[in-house]
Amino acid sequence: MSPAKSSVAAALLVSVLATVPASAAGSPEPAPQGAASKLRPMTGGPSMLAPGNPPLTDVMVAEMAEALGRLSGSPFSRTELERLRQRAVAQWRKGVAYQESIRAAHARLKKDLDRVGAFPVAAQAAAWEERSRILRDEALAAPESFLNEAYQRATGLASDPLAYGKTVLTKSAGQAYFEMRDYFDDLAVNFVSQPTATETLRGGMDVAKAFAAWPEATRERVALADRVWAVARASIDRMTPEAQAALGATAAKVAARDGAKDAGGRLTPDAVWEILGSASLVTDSPAAYWAARLRR
Repeated sequence: MSPAKSSVAAALLVSVLATVPASAAGSPEPAPQGAASKLRPMTGGPSMLAPGNPPLTDVMVAEMAEALGRLSGSPFSRTELERLRQRAVAQWRKGVAYQESIRAAHARLKKDLDRVGAFPVAAQAAAWEERSRILRDEALAAPESFLNEAYQRATGLASDPLAYGKTVLTKSAGQAYFEMRDYFDDLAVNFVSQPTATETLRGGMDVAKAFAAWPEATRERVALADRVWAVARASIDRMTPEAQAALGATAAKVAARDGAKDAGGRLTPDAVWEILGSASLVTDSPAAYWAARLRR
């Protein structure tokens, strides 16, 4: 992570560890109440990203990311959502034809979201696999479209391996684990940051290097980090300030234990999963689809 610390950003979580003893939090001063999560919700208001008729909005990008995640079998990380947003804005600014391609991609993906979303959760995985086969042919028939570009990237992230073995670590899972660990690393010391795309890409590679040395049970858990982090994010997004403070206290308590960090000073997979379990971040979530996929 970049060593630069923004005083404005740090203030957003100044109270997260209000319930943690000074020895654990690393500060003798009590923090004020009212912390905010450093995670931006995956969906929110229809904030305009670029003008048009209709304009490009955050909601459009979030809906495309949600559908692409389900079609590829791997939910988008925060970093990949931001990269999709940046690509959409860059393409949109090239002119009307590009704008129409993005609108068409959104309409096509939103149609699948609405159609499959009406199915029982237990039936959705098979339905998305079928929709993926159909969309693959459609996308390949229009190789210059925004839909094809976005779909090919999503499926590549979900299937391209970073590490081989009995359990394979995909790019998506490796980057999601880095993002999740980075979040808890920061939370444990009351620091707010967001990894850049470059940091996440490099972080995924670093996770892959460590992956081979982990026990098989650990590799199996980390290989599901894309789904785990999607479910945990949904829980974090809806937390109250009190729940956020409790999560910060849990992260600090776990991080303070002997053996909770590796030689590089980052939380170990066992420590990350202890935080997830202690805070019920993967069992109490509105992300019913990805939670169900974890149980497969």
